Amino acid sequence: MDKRIEYIDNIKGFAILLVVMGHQIACWFDDYESILSDSTSNDMLMWKLIYSFHMPLFMFCSGLFQLVATHDTSIHDYGKMLGRRFKTLMIPYFFSGTLLWFLTGSMSSYWYLLFLFIFIAINGLISVLIALIPPPSRISQSVEIVVFICVYLFFRVIISCFDNMSLPMLPLGKLSYYIYFTIPYFIVKYRLIEKILTGNYIYPISLILFILVSVLKEIYGFELVRGVNIVIALSAIYCVFYYFRHTSTNNVIMRFLNVLGKHSLEIYICHFFFLFKIPVMGKIIHNISLSNDHDFSILNPSIICSIVFTLINIFLCYLFIKIVQKSSFLYQILFGRKSA
Repeated sequence: MDKRIEYIDNIKGFAILLVVMGHQIACWFDDYESILSDSTSNDMLMWKLIYSFHMPLFMFCSGLFQLVATHDTSIHDYGKMLGRRFKTLMIPYFFSGTLLWFLTGSMSSYWYLLFLFIFIAINGLISVLIALIPPPSRISQSVEIVVFICVYLFFRVIISCFDNMSLPMLPLGKLSYYIYFTIPYFIVKYRLIEKILTGNYIYPISLILFILVSVLKEIYGFELVRGVNIVIALSAIYCVFYYFRHTSTNNVIMRFLNVLGKHSLEIYICHFFFLFKIPVMGKIIHNISLSNDHDFSILNPSIICSIVFTLINIFLCYLFIKIVQKSSFLYQILFGRKSA
C-alpha cells in the first residue's frame, strides 16, 4: 500500500490524537498508577479507554505500509527499503531521543520508533525469503503463516523471561505489539481491507465485543484471561476503520484529523516536549472525581482539561514542525525525513 488513502490518514490522525491525550492525562498526576488502582475514582476512565487500543491502532496503521515482497523482490530491494526506514525511524530515535533525554531525563519515550524498525526489518526479511519459495503458492502461504506465528511466540517467550529486567532503552514488553503490525501484512498482501470493511455484520459484533470485554475487564481486573487485551484492541481497531471508511471526509473534524495523520510521525516525536505536567490540577481533578458529582461523560473535568491541553500540545507541535522545516538538516535529524 504505497499511495495515500484519505480515510487512513484520518485514522492515523485520530490515533496520534489519542496518543497525545493519553500521555497528557497521565501528566496530571505524580503517580498515576496509584490513581489507576483507586476503585473509588473515575478520573482515569478515559485514560484506560485510550490505552486499551491507541498504540495497537497506531501500530496497525504503520503495518499497512510495510514491505510485501513478490517474486520480483530481491534482497537488494529489501536492503534499500531498510536503509530508508532506518533514516526515518532510527535517526530521530537517536537524535530526538537524546535531546528529550537531555531535557527531561526520559530514556524510553521513543520505544515506538525502535520497535517499529525491528518489526519492519523482521517482517520484510521473512516476506522476501518466503517469496523465493517456488509455486504452488499454498505451500508458501502456509510456511509464511507458521513463520510469523513462531516469531510472535518467540517474542512472547522473551517478554515472559526478560520483561522484569531494568532496560530503560529497551522495554521488551512492547514486543507484544508485533501482532498488530503483522495482521495488516496479510490484509495488504491478499487485498482484504475493502472486503473486510464491507461486512456490515462485523461492525456491530466488534462494537459489542469491545464494550462487553472492556466492562468485564474493568470489573474483574486488568488480567481477566490471557489475550483479553488483544480482543479489546482488535475489536476497537475494526470499529475505528469501519467508522472512518464509511464516514464523509468533507467536514472540519476530518480535515483536521487528515492534517494530523499526514504529520503523525512528527507529532509523535515532538509532542513529548510540550506535555503539561501540572500535579496540582491532577489533585483537583482527582478530588472532584471522588465527590461523585461527575461521571464518565464529556463533562468530566479530566476529559475537558485533557482535550484542551491536547489541542494546545498539537498546535505547538505543528508550529514547531513548521519552524524546523526551514532547516532541511534539522528536519532530517529530528524527524528522519526531508522537509517539504
